[in-house]
Amino acid sequence: MLGPDAVDPNAVTGFVNDDLPFDDSEEAETEREQAQAEWIMTGFPRCEPAFPVAKDESRTVDERFAIVEPNEVKTKTQPSTGRKEVWTYTAAVLVAGLRYTFAEATAEGLWLQVSALLLQLGVLSGARWLLVLGNGAAWIRRWFESLGICLKAMILYWWHLRKRCYEQMSSAGGPKDLRRAFEKELLRQLWEGKVNAAIELLKGALEWVRNPAVVEELIAYLEKRRAYIPDYQQW
Repeated sequence: MLGPDAVDPNAVTGFVNDDLPFDDSEEAETEREQAQAEWIMTGFPRCEPAFPVAKDESRTVDERFAIVEPNEVKTKTQPSTGRKEVWTYTAAVLVAGLRYTFAEATAEGLWLQVSALLLQLGVLSGARWLLVLGNGAAWIRRWFESLGICLKAMILYWWHLRKRCYEQMSSAGGPKDLRRAFEKELLRQLWEGKVNAAIELLKGALEWVRNPAVVEELIAYLEKRRAYIPDYQQW
């Protein structure tokens, strides 16, 4: 009920990355700071969004919920290791006034730790609802979809979704004024959870962008995550 077992617990599985590389430019950092100042859209339907808290205050989750925030971190290695990079899988679990943090070399190892905690927190028995917040990467989607519980939901971070759209459309090229107006309408549709309408907009953009392949990548990105793109203004 808490996800499939690894065939070989000691095996290191390959990483399938369907996200763009992290953008550490000054412009991206400014956008991250602006996003952090906004409400954090969390919860289930009819739940209020969470306000940001001061740096010296801890986030508090409603007693009825357990929030899991998984992520992956890529680290460049030293030449002597014979490897180009190392992937680390991480997760923060928030419940009531407590926060648990995990880090593992494999996704399977991470989910084993997280699942053991969720069992203790009463998620399996229905005492708490599970909310997963993240970037919707394939390894996160596979785990979430395998869970044998009913009181669960997953939401794609709005900041991550917005950033992905901006980066993809910038790479696609085309007249700047037209592209800016298009981005605004695209994000409006996604903010309201209208994924089909957003995809139709992107299909229309294939006719005027300089690099249609990038737009097709964005369409595929939305298709994979459509189940986790809610009407953000209602959440």
